[in-house]
Amino acid sequence: MKKIAALLLCISLLTAPCLTAYAEANSAPGEATIGTVVPDSHKVKVKVTGNVDFSLNGETGDEFTVPRLSEPKLKVTPKPGERITSVTLDGEDITDKLKDGTYTLPPVYEDTEAVIEAVTEKAPGENGGSTVNPTTGVVGGISVSAALLTAFVFVRRKGKEE
Repeated sequence: MKKIAALLLCISLLTAPCLTAYAEANSAPGEATIGTVVPDSHKVKVKVTGNVDFSLNGETGDEFTVPRLSEPKLKVTPKPGERITSVTLDGEDITDKLKDGTYTLPPVYEDTEAVIEAVTEKAPGENGGSTVNPTTGVVGGISVSAALLTAFVFVRRKGKEE
């Protein structure tokens, strides 16, 4: 057992200077080298709810590859009868930042997601759309005063019967 211990001690003493020399050659005391790979492009995904046309730098699709730190332009155009309700970029609402339906993204340094939401606008009188005439107060062809007068007469008549 003593012979094996002595042998191992000799081997460790012989290899220690080699390991120390290797460590000193590859780093200074108290310093470390850390590395990472920085991609040269990122993905921009676009999700749409509603009926809108959109493009990123003039291209259409639902996923785009853009150069790192580029500032791509997002163009959003609602189709006839549609209204854009919100546009978000990585969860941040940018709807108010659209200028003529265009928004320039900040420098892209990671994968990004844009979400565009639009709804169909209802024309007056169509599928529950309001038909109130602001001048006459007519709702759906019946004036508000006529409806109130009818209700008053009905209540009065009901009171006389009792």
